[in-house]
Formats: sequence, C-alpha cells, structure tokens
Amino acid sequence: MEKKAPGRVPVTKDMTFGGVEQIPLIAEAGPYLIAGPGQYHDQVKDLPLEQGTVLGWNHESMIEGIEYLMDRAEKGTYLYRVYPEAEWEKDSGKREVNIMHFPAADRGRAKGHPWIMVCPGGAYINVCSISEGYPVAKKFNELGYDVFVATYRTGLYDVMPKPLDDLAACIRYVRGHRERFGVNGERYIVCGFSAGGNLTALWGTKNHGYAAYGLPKPEALFPIYPVTDLHLFPGIAQETIDTFLRTMFGADISEEKQAEYSVLLQADGAYPPSYIVCCKDDSTVPCVNSEKLYERLQELGVPSVLEEGEHGEHGFGDGRFSDVKDWMQHAVTFAEETAGPRS
Repeated sequence: MEKKAPGRVPVTKDMTFGGVEQIPLIAEAGPYLIAGPGQYHDQVKDLPLEQGTVLGWNHESMIEGIEYLMDRAEKGTYLYRVYPEAEWEKDSGKREVNIMHFPAADRGRAKGHPWIMVCPGGAYINVCSISEGYPVAKKFNELGYDVFVATYRTGLYDVMPKPLDDLAACIRYVRGHRERFGVNGERYIVCGFSAGGNLTALWGTKNHGYAAYGLPKPEALFPIYPVTDLHLFPGIAQETIDTFLRTMFGADISEEKQAEYSVLLQADGAYPPSYIVCCKDDSTVPCVNSEKLYERLQELGVPSVLEEGEHGEHGFGDGRFSDVKDWMQHAVTFAEETAGPRS
C-alpha cells in the first residue's frame, strides 16, 4: 500500500513556535524556521505566534508564510543543501547551510525577471526565516519573482566571514543548477533584513562582496533595516554593541576590523543599485544606518532610493501594518526601472 504524505496542519495565532516546528509536512524545514544557536529560538518556542510581537514579528504574516511553505512542501523537494557532503566533515556547520526554493506560479513573468536571494536576519546568532523569509517569498512570488530563502551559518562568537562565504555558496548553487530551477544564472537580486541586511549590503562592497567571490554583480540590493557601519548605534547600550561586535569578529574588535566591514567605507562606484527601507522608530538598528548608506551611494552616483517610514519598528519583514507596507512592490519596480529593458 502506497504511503501517504503527511497532511496539512491548521496554523492559528494560538499555535506555538515550537508547534510549528513539529508540523510533519514541513519537518525538513523545522530546524531552520529560527536557525542557529542564539536566544531567539528559545525565547519564543513556547509562545503562541500571536506573541511574536516580542521580537517585532507579525503573526498574520508568519501564518501566511507557514501556510505557503506547506503549499511548497506538497509540491515536492524545496530544500537544498548547498555544500557537498565532503565539506561537512571539515566544518559541520556547512551541513546546515541551505536554500529553500519558492518558484513564482507565473512562469512567463518569472522568466523575464531576476531571481531573488532572501537573507533573513537574527543578529548573526539566528536566521529567522519564519518572519523574514517565507512571508517575503510569498509576496515576491506574487510579484512574479522566483525566490530562494537562505540559511547561513551563525554563532555566538567570531562568525565573519562565514555568512558571506555561505551567501556566495548559495548563489553559486543556484547558478550551477539553473536548469533545475528554471532561472537565468546571471540575473539576481539580494534582499536581506537586519543582520541579513548587513550581509546584503556587504555583498555590494569591493572587499567582501560579489567581485571578491568572482560572481556576477547583482541587478539590485534590497537592504531592509540594515546595519551599515558599526559606529551607528545612537541610544544603544555599549554592552549590546560590544556583544554584536564579538559575535561578528571575536576578540578582534579593533577599529581596523570594523573599518574592513563598514559598508560606508568599502562601497565604491561599482556598488549595485539599492532600494533601502527602514522606519524611524526602529529601536534595534537605528535608521541612521539606512540614511547614511543612501547618502554614501548618492555621493558615489549609485542609483539608490531610501524608503523611510515613521512607524514600523524593527522586524516588520513584508511591511504589513507598518508605514512601508508597499515596500516590496516599490523595490521590484525600482529594480526593473534601473535594469532597463531586456531583449
């Protein structure tokens, strides 16, 4: 007798985060809903989705994202590990690096567009795809874009440059399997949130970005409430800043190291066109990070837009219930206009 695939489970605002991880249909994705060793997973695992507001997350967006992930799982393979097994033995963390593929339903529109690599945030200690991955993939799909949601390596100490290595590996994997995914390997956009926004913004720099990895220039970057310089944390406790610095760099939190990873200092005229989004009431990553990036790109003559809302705080993801609720439509329109017509 043929074994039936596990059925769907209704997802409500009362379901706990831990309960979502246990849904049989998406068991493969369970460890990656909030991946990594940081405290965010344990902070919310016993809470209902409705209380995701403690991290700035909207339960309606998350529920739609989880339902969408289940839709994808019902259609077949969706999770791909980007490093070969031989490399897992050298670094066990590489086993966890993966992409989840969300193809747009309208294949005609998708073939005319670049694909989008989405990098959820989590302070480089977690990767929070449940809030900044799957809901975002759903909306970009509706706009006619194929999406890959990346899980990159995180940690509590000295993670750099592993997340950048992983972003490069994810992009190479898509390019190497372009026929399987039905995408143009040369045309892509990187979109990221918070720490993932930092990763996205760094991808444009001359020393740690696409050129350093021998990869094509992205058609656009979408840094969403990104960290762009490690000195731009007004009003944030120094202890919090130092913890983030040690997460990124370990013992070496020298000015030289911080300058090496400053997007503002390392950006040049080859930086990709960028659509930057934040809200002024962000109390986690002050909006000055986005403002200064926009100013720097304008100085360099790089096509760029800053969409800045008054209210939305940190972690608004797809923008629902924020002052920037339409940022995703605006961002892809910017990318299309910047890229120009394609034959």
